[in-house]
Amino acid sequence: MWAGPVDQWEEDEWMNPYTKEPVSASFWESGQPNGGPKENCVRTYQARKWQETDCDEANCAFCNFPKRMNLSMRGLCQAETKLMEGYFDMFYFLSGFRANRPHWRGLGKSHFYFRPNRQTWRLESFYDRDRYAEFFADDSNPYTYYPTGRTEWSIAEGICQKKGLVPHKMSLTNCIYNDGSGYDFTCTDGTCVGMEKRCNLVDDCPDGSDEKLCDILEVAFDYRKELFPITLTGDPLMVTINVSIIAFPEISTLDMSFLSDFVLLMRWIDPRLKFFNLVEAYELNSLSLSLQKKVWTPSLSFPNARQAEGTVVDAGSTTIVKRLGYPLNDDISRSVEAMIYEGNDSPMFMKREYLVNFNCDFNLRMYPFDTQVCVMEFQVNGIPLRYMTIGIETSKYCEEGKECSGGEYLGNRNLVEYLVGDAVMEDLSNYSEIFGRARVKIMFKRRWVYHLITVFFQSILLLGVAYMTFYFKMSNFQDRVMIAITTMMVVATIQSSINKMVPKTSYIKMIDIWLIYSFNIIIVMMTIHTYMDT
Repeated sequence: MWAGPVDQWEEDEWMNPYTKEPVSASFWESGQPNGGPKENCVRTYQARKWQETDCDEANCAFCNFPKRMNLSMRGLCQAETKLMEGYFDMFYFLSGFRANRPHWRGLGKSHFYFRPNRQTWRLESFYDRDRYAEFFADDSNPYTYYPTGRTEWSIAEGICQKKGLVPHKMSLTNCIYNDGSGYDFTCTDGTCVGMEKRCNLVDDCPDGSDEKLCDILEVAFDYRKELFPITLTGDPLMVTINVSIIAFPEISTLDMSFLSDFVLLMRWIDPRLKFFNLVEAYELNSLSLSLQKKVWTPSLSFPNARQAEGTVVDAGSTTIVKRLGYPLNDDISRSVEAMIYEGNDSPMFMKREYLVNFNCDFNLRMYPFDTQVCVMEFQVNGIPLRYMTIGIETSKYCEEGKECSGGEYLGNRNLVEYLVGDAVMEDLSNYSEIFGRARVKIMFKRRWVYHLITVFFQSILLLGVAYMTFYFKMSNFQDRVMIAITTMMVVATIQSSINKMVPKTSYIKMIDIWLIYSFNIIIVMMTIHTYMDT
């Protein structure tokens, strides 16, 4: 048997024939090496000692098998491939040739070979020859002539409880490492590419099959979307929310409401689901609209909205899945390799933009120098607190060291009538007896410069004009009274216009006090004029 080292490049300098690095170990027999320049190879014979010999001599060699050597059959159900049961093997090696075609044999239960009379490849059980599957060899394409790669077989009987030549997808691949350390993805043509390249928006397979069938979720037939998930620990399901307010298109003091354009983000887990081929860049792990409608999603209502509104799943919804856990062991019963992740370790994020009109209890006592605190309320629909609670999802853009809540305002803070303050989210589940609740508090500070100029400053000028009538001649009674009446009518007009801008309240507002004073002080002036004239 060949030992490996050679000295064909320099006499008595024994080297590795591949790397040409010197070999330090030596196990020479007594009197070896002694062959001179004609004997440049080493064999080992008895007692594992080295002998120098001619390189043309016929000897056996040590073989270093690569990780991928034998073929594996994917797509066989687990019942057929159990070690001491079943009728088929998972792994096959080349045992020879039949009809001038390769003959692959399993470890003991099955084999597959070419049948020239039918031009088919047959996977057949040794235990029961009626249990077999066939693949039609299409000689027009070299990729479809041999059964390697992912192909469609016709099941006669004995595979996954199918029979009658029913089509069934299986993969004959060498993409599984023989040492059990891992596996790669099998392209349709049999090429192997790394699993990390699966569904990464780049065609790595020659046929582009690594970017096909990229749905990250297969909903089981017995999955019931109308039932909410139960956690593995039995604790209430936690649904965390984040609200990003884009704008306030309208803030109506008269209607005591505000229109909010916001994006609602909900996060939850569903242990009943399993996800496939999740990538680290979770923005790529998105669910199609059809899949979003097949799974359970949290349903929230907006209790203080002017109309009955709540969350919906439609074309405007986007749902992504974040990979946090480790993949499960490879399931060879699947014809297509997949990295499978448990739903308990893969949180789902649903995001949608809403335009909702919310009520707000305006406190107008200090109007127009008032500051309002309005809220946007969110409540779980129909699921009690003992099964589902609401939490706060902190924004991913929150700066380190900064205290952040689940609410944020992203729009212009200097609006036409208000200055918008910070948005703060509060979890109200501890204050609710039935359903989980949360709210976002927003501060609106009124911009009062307009009212200061058009109401207060103008009123002061009018009072000044009315007061100037005391400096008219005593004989001009008619002029004094007419000017006082005119200023009183102007103040009444201002009061009427203000009443159209604010709602009617049971309490008196600051601006009401000022206008009442302005109106009545002019009446007092008229009374004095009348007394003076008499």
